[in-house]
Amino acid sequence: MGALSLFFPNELLLPLLMVAGVLLILGMKRIAGSIVVFVMAMAFLPPFITPLVGGLIDVMPLWAVILAGGFLCLALFRSVAALIIGRDAANDMIGILAADLVKGLLFFPVRVVRFMTRFFGQ
Repeated sequence: MGALSLFFPNELLLPLLMVAGVLLILGMKRIAGSIVVFVMAMAFLPPFITPLVGGLIDVMPLWAVILAGGFLCLALFRSVAALIIGRDAANDMIGILAADLVKGLLFFPVRVVRFMTRFFGQ
């Protein structure tokens, strides 16, 4: 579930507990236990974490907030891709995107200089 669990509404917690109960009746104790732990974490952790994250965002510089937001978007994109195309393919896809980003950052100064000097050669 990972990052996609951030988008579960609070109204989904009770049906998840009911599903955990049905799974417990069917003998799937490990899955039911993990669902119960997830529901308890979603119910009790937000009041403690929200002020910490809100205060941290207020203290961080803008570039760090943008960088953290980019990493969060990339993690959410990877989670959705893992659901659609599988975990290994999603990891390969994210690795290729990261390599393309690094290549783009390295070649950006060259492209700027090439753009600025293309009119002088004529």
